[in-house]
Amino acid sequence: IVAIDEAGADVSVCSDAEQGRAGRYRSAVVGARWLAGRARLRSILAGAVGEEPVAVRFGRATQGKMLIEGHPDLSFSHAHSEEWLGVAVADRAVGIDVEAPRRLLRPARLAVRLGLSADLPPDEVLRTWTRVEALVKATGTGVRSPLVDVEERLRREGWGVRDLVDAPVTASVAARGEDWDVV
Repeated sequence: IVAIDEAGADVSVCSDAEQGRAGRYRSAVVGARWLAGRARLRSILAGAVGEEPVAVRFGRATQGKMLIEGHPDLSFSHAHSEEWLGVAVADRAVGIDVEAPRRLLRPARLAVRLGLSADLPPDEVLRTWTRVEALVKATGTGVRSPLVDVEERLRREGWGVRDLVDAPVTASVAARGEDWDVV
């Protein structure tokens, strides 16, 4: 989990398409934050594959999950929330979700969607949401799959999830198996 620094980011490593996307955000601040996050993502992934950040090429798997072209043995996931970026890189399918501290508008509604009690405290609802989001990102199914009991169902299918308890945000990472750690 890293803080996104719009002012200090070297966005020259980003592609023309990425620069264009950032310029289409309604808010220039949000666009600049997204582009700085993309530059940071490129730097992190470049370190993992031994390339320069500008040389990292993104593609999409059949279910739409991003991949690094030319590196089929490496999986990554990323998530943005406010000024925070979470990145997970692994030798297996992986997912991450981060949520900056915030007030949930309808915590009871989200709790019910997740199969939880409607009176669960909002911080517990958000924690469960990050765990579920990380899992469905790791599997490539996204939130279009049923979310009730997703953690229990995917655990039976061999997926694991870990909370990042020392992070400045609510965050979780998920991957296939239990023989992995967050470092």
